[in-house]
Order: sequence, then structure tokens, then C-alpha cells
Amino acid sequence: MEEHLAKGMIYPPFTNIRKISAHIAAKKCFVGVATSLPRPENLVKYAERCMYTPTYRTYH
Repeated sequence: MEEHLAKGMIYPPFTNIRKISAHIAAKKCFVGVATSLPRPENLVKYAERCMYTPTYRTYH
């Protein structure tokens, strides 16, 4: 993060968005914001598995 700030970036690069999103989701579960389900052992890996992955079909 420090290297991004040093470059004048306010937000992290979009190429890291999925990794960052997984860590945010894990932190929310850890602090108890998302409490309707039992807590998985590895919150980051669980968040990554639950992420939507857009795949687009090619139509000819």
C-alpha cells in the first residue's frame, strides 16, 4: 500500500481488486459484521471461493 501512496495513487490497482475484496470480506466476518453463518477456518479462502467470477460466452 505504501508504494501505491508514494506513486500518488489513492486506490489500489484494479488488478488487485479480487484479492483486496477477499481480505475486506474476511475482516468483516472477523469483526462480526457478517454473523449469520458459522465462521469458516480460513476466512480469506472462503471469501475467494464465494466470489462471483464473470465468464462470458462467445457467440458466433
